[in-house]
Amino acid sequence: MSIRQRILCALGSLLLVGSLVSWLAVRMIQDMESSISFLSSNSAVQAGTAAKMVTTLARLENQLGAMLSTSKRLGEGDEQGHSYLDQQWAGALTEYQSLQTYLSNCATAARATSSSVGRGESFGGMRDAGTVESPRHLGELDRQLANFRPHLETFYTKVKGSPSEARIYLEGELDLVLAELSRSFNLYLSQAEGDLAVAAIEARAQAGRTVTSIILLWCLAASCVAGLTWWSVRSLVARLAVIREAVASLGQGGLGIRLPTGEKDELGEIADAFNRMCEDLHRTTLSRDYVEAILQNTPLPLIVVSPSGFIRSANRACERLLNIGPNELDSLAWTALFPSGGSLPLAAVLSKDVVLRAHGNVLIPVSLSMSAVRDEDDQPVDWICLAEDLRERKKTDEAMRELQASLVESSRKAGMSEIATGVLHNIGNVLNSVNVSANLLLDQLRASRASSFTKAAELLRSNLDQIGHFITHDPKGQKLPKFLIGLSEQLNREQKAWSDELDQLLRNIEHIKQVVAVQQSYAKLSGVMERLSVETLLEDALRLSSASLARHQIEVVRAYDPVPEVFLDRHKTLQIIINLVNNAKQALLKRPLDRRLTLRIQKSLDGTKLRIQVADNGEGIEAQNQLRIFQHGFTTKSTGHGFGLHSGANSAKEMGGALSVSSLGIDCGAEFTLELPLNVTQSGGGTHAQDDSPPEHARETAA
Repeated sequence: MSIRQRILCALGSLLLVGSLVSWLAVRMIQDMESSISFLSSNSAVQAGTAAKMVTTLARLENQLGAMLSTSKRLGEGDEQGHSYLDQQWAGALTEYQSLQTYLSNCATAARATSSSVGRGESFGGMRDAGTVESPRHLGELDRQLANFRPHLETFYTKVKGSPSEARIYLEGELDLVLAELSRSFNLYLSQAEGDLAVAAIEARAQAGRTVTSIILLWCLAASCVAGLTWWSVRSLVARLAVIREAVASLGQGGLGIRLPTGEKDELGEIADAFNRMCEDLHRTTLSRDYVEAILQNTPLPLIVVSPSGFIRSANRACERLLNIGPNELDSLAWTALFPSGGSLPLAAVLSKDVVLRAHGNVLIPVSLSMSAVRDEDDQPVDWICLAEDLRERKKTDEAMRELQASLVESSRKAGMSEIATGVLHNIGNVLNSVNVSANLLLDQLRASRASSFTKAAELLRSNLDQIGHFITHDPKGQKLPKFLIGLSEQLNREQKAWSDELDQLLRNIEHIKQVVAVQQSYAKLSGVMERLSVETLLEDALRLSSASLARHQIEVVRAYDPVPEVFLDRHKTLQIIINLVNNAKQALLKRPLDRRLTLRIQKSLDGTKLRIQVADNGEGIEAQNQLRIFQHGFTTKSTGHGFGLHSGANSAKEMGGALSVSSLGIDCGAEFTLELPLNVTQSGGGTHAQDDSPPEHARETAA
């Protein structure tokens, strides 16, 4: 069990015992308070009511005496005495009814007390005989009070009839009844006061017993917890003493000391960690010579400088860098390493490119990193300086710049080569047609029947003297007219075929001239902004690839929104569009049928951008490739170089635009969008093109 678990166990036990004891104490106190409060309140009610009863009985007795005095006034002839006597009698009856009410209240309290005692809600010591007999005494009082009513009425009758008899009755029988009733009331009052005193005494006694029980329970719980705590602390102190001795031994260099293990608590974990630390220290403790050897063989030049500004030491790499011998820098001023006016002050943390002076006043560019070594008072005791030779880095940077320039030139040549390849490919396709037409003309000329016309002429020339006889009588002459007619028709047909083939040959040659003319019109330096028609630009791009598109049966759909002429870099824009058209053509070649290439010209919603879209229904692009397709060198073609789209994206960015792609995935086609500023002035920040003409539907045609 871990120390934390032991502490939690002890605290849990203390909390459990304390909660149980507290609950018992609270329960006992609540029972005691409720019982004492109930009995005390009932006893107090009975005592107070009994006192009121005694007082009321005295007032009733005085009222009767007053009625006797009033009756004397009646005997003396006082006429108003009757009404006054009736009032006194009503007061006497009121006092009597008050006695009945008080007696009823005492009976209710007594019954409640008896019921509580019967249910055991009060403490055992408070179940005395007086509490049990109280209802019986109240019954006697109730009977006496009921018997007193007839005496009152008899006295009232006598008072109204004969005052002398009333006096005799009051001083005789009625006085005895009143005395008995007063004695009973006083006795009940004494009993109620005694019950109240007994309740108070029992309450104090029970409170003492309750406090004693609570103290005993708390002492028992504290003893248990103290015993558990003493046992746990004694075990922990013993183990801590062992750990303290081991630490002291380690401080004196005893790396072979080990702590006992096996306990699954925090001190056991400390023992395991201590043992591992001792093993690591034993394994990794190095000598000063070994550390010095490490510093000397560090590949980076290292210099240690004192706070006074003198060099303490330098490693071999620094000596090789500065081309000096061993220990030549020791005790040398720090400023001596720098050329005149180029010294670097010592700082807590510093990284800067500087120039160091080597042997022979050779200046060496380095990247110098400086850091302070501080003592316990946070005061610098030494500065460690690392120097990195920048000569190789500068050579590398220069080589990188040259390589970048070479890549740019190669990119330009690759773009030009791509356009030239497309032009030569189209010219080659047309030359194939020219070659076919020339061979066909040659074959037709060789198979022509024009030689038969020569033979017929020779036959006529030999019979020129008798031409009539020859045509009418000679069998050959008779066939000659029909032969000439047929030969004429055959030559007409051949002439028409030759004429058609020559027309096709001329059209192909004209096509070659147009392709060369388009190429020559774009063979200018890029970066020249020209005002041109976007639609014409797209048609030029299609014309350069028309033969290839037609040969592969690719349908070209044009969807051109009306846009004004804008200023663009003709060469860069055409190169991007040709590249996009060629990529779309290659994507469509893997589709057996229904190959469709769509070109769109649109304006952005705010009218500030020109959008040229080249879409196809070819093989599509995977989602992960859409994020990398414009990276340099990325390609999915076995013969591709991964430069075309990268170059196009860069060219679009140079013109203030962007090139993007979207595709729903494999076999879902792709759509490339070239977005450029829609400027009608040569300045890039000039007025944007505004089209005030009524909206028209895009013109869509199929080629």
